[in-house]
Amino acid sequence: MRTSLNPRLLALDVDGTLTWPGVGPDSDVIRSLGDVAAQGVTVVVATGRGTYATAEIVRELPAGAYAVLNNGGIVRRVSDGRVLRARHMTHAAASAVLGVYRDNGMAGIWVESPFAGERYLCDGAWWTHAPTRLYLSTKLPIIRPMPGTAVAAPAVEVFAFGDREAVASAERRINDEFDDTVSTVSWWSERLGAGGLESLPVGGTKAEALAWLAGELGIESSDVVAVGDDRNDIEMLQWAGRGVAMSHAPPDVQAAADEVATVDGPPAVRQVMREVWGV
Repeated sequence: MRTSLNPRLLALDVDGTLTWPGVGPDSDVIRSLGDVAAQGVTVVVATGRGTYATAEIVRELPAGAYAVLNNGGIVRRVSDGRVLRARHMTHAAASAVLGVYRDNGMAGIWVESPFAGERYLCDGAWWTHAPTRLYLSTKLPIIRPMPGTAVAAPAVEVFAFGDREAVASAERRINDEFDDTVSTVSWWSERLGAGGLESLPVGGTKAEALAWLAGELGIESSDVVAVGDDRNDIEMLQWAGRGVAMSHAPPDVQAAADEVATVDGPPAVRQVMREVWGV
């Protein structure tokens, strides 16, 4: 472990870490986060979720907390919701990625800039694709049909769902053809029975956004404890002074961490907080 004796920032993934998938905030964890914050520690949720899907979590966070959303695309201050930073894909890159998704039978979802409403602009007949329909079923208020990329607001990311073969094929092509403008992260969802593929501005990760935020707050990486469970957490776990992976995390995620928790989900987060801050 490379962390300092008195860590100043706690970064937490949401699904599978701070919460169980499909389950709201754990009241015991929320209380402990307040106790940690009372010691002067900055609490940050770092998630692939966007603003709409994170609202239930964010409103329970202690004062002074921050949210890194869309796998690093957006950084918000929780107290007033202010966008502190947003990274956007170029229109050319986002449009090209959308085309790759189409070629692989995937319905792309273009996530608008926070300065344009953060709506989900959906390409094609997404309601005919079961995993995409299930994923979007809780986000109907922010779904709009893709009006055409030429007039769409800048995208913070473009993502899609597909079977393992489609996701792998699309990711290979994007990385081969657009690696100077696009970063990708892929993962598997048991709930959806499908893989997810996210395309982000080049260099965009939770770790990159956290490093920016920590720099703004005058906090070194050695003063950061990070906890996560999936491939979009790898860089964050490597960057933090103490990276903790869930025991259900894939092998490459566990390998990136300094340690692997002996329990999973919210109980693991509570255990880390007890060990580090005594709460």
